[in-house]
Amino acid sequence: MDFRDIHLIVCVHGLDGNSADLRLVKTYLEIGLPTINFEFLMSQRNQGETFDSLETLTERLINEIENFVSTLKSIPTKIR
Repeated sequence: MDFRDIHLIVCVHGLDGNSADLRLVKTYLEIGLPTINFEFLMSQRNQGETFDSLETLTERLINEIENFVSTLKSIPTKIR
């Protein structure tokens, strides 16, 4: 992988969770794979609203990802 490539990791909390739930996953990936150019989106959009319909939750998450990607200097080559 070329260092300029961006690997976007989208961390999404579970039912009744929050954006800090997966912070250790972020830390482990950064420490374990220091040569990878990671960008992390710690999803916040559905915090406090996790009991809404799956369609609503999905729409909010997609919008959050699209907005986040639009702020990056280049398009991610991988999204997970």
